[in-house]
Formats: sequence, structure tokens, C-alpha cells
Amino acid sequence: MFRPTRLTASAVSLTLPCGLYVDAAVSPGGALTSVKVTDPSIAERPAFDQALIAKSGFQAILQSVKSAKDLPSCLEEACFRLGRVQELLGEVDALSARHLTRRRVTADGDAEVVLSIVNVANNSRVNLSVAVPWHYPSGRLQHSHEVLFGDVAEEAVEDAFSAASTGSRRLARIAAELSGGA
Repeated sequence: MFRPTRLTASAVSLTLPCGLYVDAAVSPGGALTSVKVTDPSIAERPAFDQALIAKSGFQAILQSVKSAKDLPSCLEEACFRLGRVQELLGEVDALSARHLTRRRVTADGDAEVVLSIVNVANNSRVNLSVAVPWHYPSGRLQHSHEVLFGDVAEEAVEDAFSAASTGSRRLARIAAELSGGA
């Protein structure tokens, strides 16, 4: 959720999820005359994180606000979207502790995670490329895979994605299924 950092009759400053800040100027009649979003960590923020934040559309939502009375509902939606991004980033960080994980941005500016999953029991390794939209875990995950060694059936990959078609931690559940629960 957002946290107010400055509230005056002529200005509102807020902290949003992902360490972003919003400054809005308010006219005496309650109209927002400007809304500025800043990211103090932009220089250090990985391109993957930036892509997810940009694709969330939160900035367009905030830029569309014209009056102070509309700000709370727009902030709620913006924070929801940024919260989804934070949740996904946390899950990818956790997966990185168990699997070789690469984060990349496609030519279209979409975020993609590549997981290298080893299944010791059947002596196999598969790379999964998964497009991760800002609204993860909702929606269908576009994916492809490449078997590096061993025997990994196409049906096994599709079954893992089907079994984890809804709910949180989808990538972690898919990885657990393909690694034999290890």
C-alpha cells in the first residue's frame, strides 16, 4: 500500500511499493495540476524489474487523475499493480536460491524468466522460458522449454503448467513439479 510522506493544502507526496515516489500538486479547488512519479533507485534497478514496473501501467493510472478526490481509488489500483510486481520479484529471488535463474527483457520490453531445472531422479535438465506479465500470478503463462539432457516429455511440462494454473507461487510449484519435488 502507499504511505503519505507529505500532505499539505497544495501538495501530496506518497511512497508506493517498489520504492517509488509520487508528488502531486493540488490547486485550491482540489484539482491535481501535476503528478510526478520518481524512482530514486532507477540507476541500480535491473532492467527486468524496470520492465515489470513499466508494463504494470501504474504510471498511466496516476497520470490520469485530475482531482484529489479521485486519487485514493487510483492509488489503490496503482499499488495493487506494483504489489503484484513485488510479489513476482520476491518469488524469482526465492527460485534463484534453488535453480539457475536468468531474468531478461525481450525486444518487446516484456519480462521473461529462464529457469534451469534439474531432476536428479530421472537424470534430466530442462530450461523453461516463461513470460511473466505484471499481473502474475493471474492469467495464462506463455512458455517454452528446451531439454538440455535426459528425457523430459512435452506432456510433463504442460502438466506442470496446468497443475499450477492459478494461485500464488506458480513458478515455484512448476519448478518443484519438474524437479521431482526436490
